[in-house]
Amino acid sequence: MSLSVLLVLAVIAGLVAWQQSQLSDQQKHDADVARKVALSRQLAAQSSALIGTNSDLASLLAVQAYRTRPTSQAIESLYAAAAVPLKHRLTGQRGAVSSVAFSPDGRTLATGSTSDDQLWLWDTRTGRLGRTFNGQGEAAALVAFSPNGQTLTTAGNFGHAVDLWNVTTGHTRINALAYPEAADREDQGAATEAFTRDGRILAVGGEDGTLRLWDTRTGRVRKTLAQGAHAADSEATVRVTSIAFSSDGDTLAGGEEKGTLQLWDTRTGRVRATLTGDPVTVASMAFTPDGRILAVGGEDGTLQLWDTRTGRVRKTLAQGAHAADSEATVRVTSIAFSPDGHTLAAGSEDRTVRLWDTDTGRLRRSLAGHAHGVRSLAFSPDGRTLASGDDDGSVRLWDMTLGASESVLADPRMQADLMAFSPDGRTLATANHRGHPVQVWDIAARRLRASLAVPTSEAGSMAFSPDAGALATASISGLGAYLWDTRTGRLRVRLDVGAAPAVNSVAFSPDGRTMATATTAIGVQLWNAATGGLRRNVEGDTAAVTSVAFSADGRMLATGSEDGTVQLWDPGTHRHLKTLPGNSSAVTTVTFSPDGRTLATGGVKDRTVQLWDTASGYSRASLAGYSGEAGSVAFTPDSRVLAIGATDGTVRLWDAATGSALATLTGHTNTVLALAFSSDGHTLLTAGADQTVRLWNIAVPPPSTAISRICRALGRDLTAHERSTYLPDRPPHTTCPA
Repeated sequence: MSLSVLLVLAVIAGLVAWQQSQLSDQQKHDADVARKVALSRQLAAQSSALIGTNSDLASLLAVQAYRTRPTSQAIESLYAAAAVPLKHRLTGQRGAVSSVAFSPDGRTLATGSTSDDQLWLWDTRTGRLGRTFNGQGEAAALVAFSPNGQTLTTAGNFGHAVDLWNVTTGHTRINALAYPEAADREDQGAATEAFTRDGRILAVGGEDGTLRLWDTRTGRVRKTLAQGAHAADSEATVRVTSIAFSSDGDTLAGGEEKGTLQLWDTRTGRVRATLTGDPVTVASMAFTPDGRILAVGGEDGTLQLWDTRTGRVRKTLAQGAHAADSEATVRVTSIAFSPDGHTLAAGSEDRTVRLWDTDTGRLRRSLAGHAHGVRSLAFSPDGRTLASGDDDGSVRLWDMTLGASESVLADPRMQADLMAFSPDGRTLATANHRGHPVQVWDIAARRLRASLAVPTSEAGSMAFSPDAGALATASISGLGAYLWDTRTGRLRVRLDVGAAPAVNSVAFSPDGRTMATATTAIGVQLWNAATGGLRRNVEGDTAAVTSVAFSADGRMLATGSEDGTVQLWDPGTHRHLKTLPGNSSAVTTVTFSPDGRTLATGGVKDRTVQLWDTASGYSRASLAGYSGEAGSVAFTPDSRVLAIGATDGTVRLWDAATGSALATLTGHTNTVLALAFSSDGHTLLTAGADQTVRLWNIAVPPPSTAISRICRALGRDLTAHERSTYLPDRPPHTTCPA
């Protein structure tokens, strides 16, 4: 064999070896990617399963899932973790955190414990420990700031000692308090205690049914009150289990183990009212800031809201889910009202804080993260932060603004089955199926601007012109379509849609010159919006057309039909562009993204919204998971986020590119009928059948920002045990820097 042949064979062998090496490297890379994708999805699933019960671990697993591989499942779990409103986790105190109190400016949080003789002061902005005061052997079980924030008053267990602390110097003056007559009778000692808001009076409830009011400045008893009616038998005492002062300190509520409540006038020492409820031991109490409602938490897990003027129960709330076992109750251990009185926070032994709407009695959300039972609660003076302390010395600061909404309009006259926002979100139109006038509301002024005498008993659709100067209304009962002046409330023009067909949908072109109507019998018609003259019938749909929409540039018109199909048209040439398979039921909504690249379509029965690529006609994603029907739809101005309102009262935010769920907004108590984003996409207006309009801060951070916020709030990494459980085959590494 010649040398040249050998050289050729050597080159060929080298090429084959190189190709095999490249193939092996690619196979290794593909296998590594597959392993990471599988692990990412597994961690995301585990995070989703834990988010409602152990949000700390769930958040860490979500971060690790995204770091492993940014799968769609990892993105969803990451944003679910980012929606947990934890600001800071404060640790280190010994024993149960029995009391938490904010300074008047909200910058400092004082925490006291039943087992720690130190008073801890925290910086609420950074979550760092500012300083500690040594209680010289007496636990600081109860804490309260003076109105000027310069003095802290603390009480020991069962009112045995009161310390007045100078917040600046840490110096203290001690007043010894006790039940002298109980020295030899432990069962007559103190059972519960409470400060007035300014800390000047300490109320101590005894095992023997007495209430003592102490002046914390002098150390003297102001008044002694006899809680309940004592029987002749000396053993038949009425144990005081919980007490609470009203904000002004003029009223003291005392609760008993048999469920009876008494309201005392602290100035006269007389009983103002006796409230008789269920024979359940009172575990916790709190007044609204105006003193008109007293919230009472029971040993059985119930929450009752009492009207202090009438002595009647306004609402009864079920705290937690009771197991079939009658012993498995969720004791309400602590209660706090927000400064505006509209939110009630209730902590329980099941390690959860629940936030209730005091107006509706509905549960707004649950905060899960404590590893032990919740013992104490307090809102910051501005209501933006909630502090919760647990039985193991941990305190959490929760951001009450994250995922929260502001009610910008609430009016009982908004009895609507149909709503529409103007493009700028400043005006809302409402209509119903009961023959009432269509109403036009000024959102900023919070007032009714005009009532339109629409000659219809069944409004099927409404749409504002781009400048919000005109409102189109359509009837599904055969009375046609009308164009109204929103400033004067006068009729501009009536559209002659023909022989009484139902008009299911109306839409304006971006320039406001053309209006499209979708009808049951005729299909789609294009109209001159100024004159009301018919420009053209759009031929092609064989089924009844149920929805219609223009793209933002006016170059496409989308129509949805009763048979579930969606058609794309060129409204200028009237040329048919594409047919999309659509939904499994009648298409009730079609909405273009502002950039025109995505079309969202929703059906009335399948509880999903489909996202379509308008250029290719292919489906990008199917958004599901609703407990109610998905209805109103809106995109952010940058087309990145999609909001969908549903009949279950929720609004869900989705990544329009990937179809990943970003957040769920809860606050409405009925169907969400209309949505509108601000020009920067950071706020969302929602209008619902619950007769309210709400404003949400929904700025969606990039994943890196979400991870930074999560790790900063947690202040810890996965423990060795957690890592061995969820990442057994991975070498040690940092998920979140501690």
